[in-house]
Amino acid sequence: MALMAFGSSVCAPVITLRWFPVVFINLARRVGISAYSVGMSESKKNAADYTALVIDDEETSQELARMALERLGLTNIWVAGDGALAIKAMDKMARPPDFVISDIFMPQSDGIELVNDLAKRQYAGGLVLVSGGDTQFLVIAKRIARFHGLNLLGSLTKPLRTDALAQILFGSEQDMT
Repeated sequence: MALMAFGSSVCAPVITLRWFPVVFINLARRVGISAYSVGMSESKKNAADYTALVIDDEETSQELARMALERLGLTNIWVAGDGALAIKAMDKMARPPDFVISDIFMPQSDGIELVNDLAKRQYAGGLVLVSGGDTQFLVIAKRIARFHGLNLLGSLTKPLRTDALAQILFGSEQDMT
């Protein structure tokens, strides 16, 4: 398992459920849905093949997101404390992350700045925006992401739930705000 942290502490890993994405892909094929159309690439058959970058200034929220991703089978999870640290983390990665999961309220470099930075980099992976505060600001962030043509998979409110995250990452576009 690869777990890198930028601007936060890292806790011990939890047991993962690696079967969920495989079951989902098989179910999607039976009902005629392409895995690519629901957020998963055809070339990646297992959640462990995906890379995620979690961006949040609160260590508890970082840990909850990391644990949720591990429960979904992801093993290559990077964590950053704000948007600027996230960009530095992306620069260290061999390739851009498949998923970016970002809080929008952060004191240094917030989610709106991150969305703009991702657009400048022409980030093509899936973006999930998260907020523990004002959902109006979340609506604005989503509009900016869509305006820039980013692959906005959806949005969530805190506390992050594994089932809601699974629906967004491996299901159709959903807003569970």
